[in-house]
Amino acid sequence: MKAQAGYKTTVTMTFEPLDGGKRTLVSIAEEGWRETPTGLKASYGNCQGWAQMQCALKAWVEHGINLREGMYK
Repeated sequence: MKAQAGYKTTVTMTFEPLDGGKRTLVSIAEEGWRETPTGLKASYGNCQGWAQMQCALKAWVEHGINLREGMYK
């Protein structure tokens, strides 16, 4: 999906320690989507993308595995 000119969203990531710092709760909010069918479809697509990115980040931090290697070739 091609982004429209002048269309910007704001992403806020919050990291909250849990269990005395043994775990971390990561919350991601993305605001600024237009409430149109196209905007809503794009927002849902990005939601899936953020979930995949969190999984990839966890694999990298905990095991040194780059799940995204070669993804953009």
